[in-house]
Amino acid sequence: MECRSEDADLLLVARVREGDVDASLILWRRHCETALTWAGKHVADRDDAALVVRRAFARVMSEIAADHDPVMPFLLYLCATVEDEAGAAPGEKTSDLSLVRAFRKLRGSYQTVLWYTVVEPLPRATLAVVLDREQTDLRVHARQAVSRLRAEWVAETVADRSVPDSCAWLLLRVDAYQAGMLGQLSEQRYERHLRGCGWCVTMIDALGNLLDVLRSVVLPQAADGSHALLDPEPAEEPTTTIC
Repeated sequence: MECRSEDADLLLVARVREGDVDASLILWRRHCETALTWAGKHVADRDDAALVVRRAFARVMSEIAADHDPVMPFLLYLCATVEDEAGAAPGEKTSDLSLVRAFRKLRGSYQTVLWYTVVEPLPRATLAVVLDREQTDLRVHARQAVSRLRAEWVAETVADRSVPDSCAWLLLRVDAYQAGMLGQLSEQRYERHLRGCGWCVTMIDALGNLLDVLRSVVLPQAADGSHALLDPEPAEEPTTTIC
């Protein structure tokens, strides 16, 4: 489902910058639960997590209004601020968090083209204006962004000290194996390890479905199978929630 261009986060952020309170409320309703889920990765108590989210959202709104916000998609910026407010340890890693860290390492145009083609889809014409590119260039730029994200995710994963050296060795050679570029001994080692390692099988599958994984990480599904970001509720007075 495509998000209407006028409802896109980047345009709502622009309205917040101009002092539009309604835009802030829309962003809050849209991302409150996702931010709470993210806070729960770092804060066990749900009430404490809700407080972290409120502090993080207020800080983000203040920084946007002062033009101090970084160039990154709003939800990633909010989640990064949630982590900071929660005091997440720099060395704390899960596969979800490492993918988000990899995404944050991308340059701004790569983040933008991935976010607004995969996570919060915008019409191609609108995205071309945002990136100041021809529409025909967007597909190439998106492929480059996917390739860069994949490389950064592998780098983040193998840097995790909890990942065994044998698994790190394999992940660094996935592309070479799939291209038939490994030597015979390395190829045999690769296949032997893969037969006995379910974690590596899962990671290789995730690398092959990278955009689906990215979308699922930043957009946890609701019980009804919907995504709050892509299916925003009608603008109305917010009801009382734990957020």
